[in-house]
Amino acid sequence: MTYTPAPTQQQPQQQRPTSGLAIAALLTGIFFWPAGIIISPIALSKIRKTGDGGRGLALAGLIISILALVGTVIGIIVSVVAASVVVGAGAAAVDSMNESIDDIGSVDQSVSLGETGTSEGGVAFTLNSLTCGIPTVGDEYLNVTAQGQFCEANITVRNNGTEPFAFSDSYAKGFIAETEYAADSTAGIYAADNEVFFNEINPGNEIVGKVYFDIPADAALERITLTESLFEGVVEVVL
Repeated sequence: MTYTPAPTQQQPQQQRPTSGLAIAALLTGIFFWPAGIIISPIALSKIRKTGDGGRGLALAGLIISILALVGTVIGIIVSVVAASVVVGAGAAAVDSMNESIDDIGSVDQSVSLGETGTSEGGVAFTLNSLTCGIPTVGDEYLNVTAQGQFCEANITVRNNGTEPFAFSDSYAKGFIAETEYAADSTAGIYAADNEVFFNEINPGNEIVGKVYFDIPADAALERITLTESLFEGVVEVVL
């Protein structure tokens, strides 16, 4: 009689525990992708060495983190491009309006240095003095240097009308022949005790302030226009 041994029962293979780093990789990939990009590769490397479970979780965390990074970069690029377009369009619109002042608004009154000219809206402008050859405006900490030379126009603006209005140094233009020079607002800001920067003037009140023009070093202003708004109320001072 032949003896047949009883078949041995195979011991089931023990399942490895899920890596805690793999779980962390997935959670950070979903909720905080910068950390997910760092933790996910570490989790995958550790799983390869230890044989722990969770490789799929770590891999999913890495993929989610990378997709979030790509989406963030694309979003930043789109935002920067859109902002540049908006700013460029706005600046172009402002420049276009400023350049159109002389074409749209006719001169209400032409005066000389020291004389007062009044616009149709009842705003009186007086160019009290004009000093050129200024290299720098401001103090030792906050200042701006002219590309050529600064001309400082000391003006008085009085509201003889019935409605308040806001005067800005951007409403002043300097001219050499037909070449137009806009006021340098930065110099106006750095000038000490200067009121001429978008200042609201009520009826019966006046302000005295400085407007600066940056012109070539070997040139001289021939006339200055002062307006109560961008398109009307022009007083011309012939120098």
